[in-house]
Amino acid sequence: MNRLVLPAVLLLTLTGCLSPVTRRLDETNQRLEEIQRQLAATNSQLGETTAELRKVEAHLDESSGRLRNVERYLKRFGGGAEAAAPPVPGQP
Repeated sequence: MNRLVLPAVLLLTLTGCLSPVTRRLDETNQRLEEIQRQLAATNSQLGETTAELRKVEAHLDESSGRLRNVERYLKRFGGGAEAAAPPVPGQP
């Protein structure tokens, strides 16, 4: 059986019967390479976006800390604008 496989493959190759199959395989490989390039670019963008989001998060944490300090300061001296503003009718 093994001796028949090699001559059969050679015969099919020489007669051009495998060219449609190999052409489709080549096209599929090209598509996969393009998808791989796109994934690499997307992965790079994701890394950049993650780094940018970490910076934004750190900035927000810093701003929250500053606002907490301002809020504490305002509470010491009368509670800030919320305490001084008259109540609006219809709002709790």
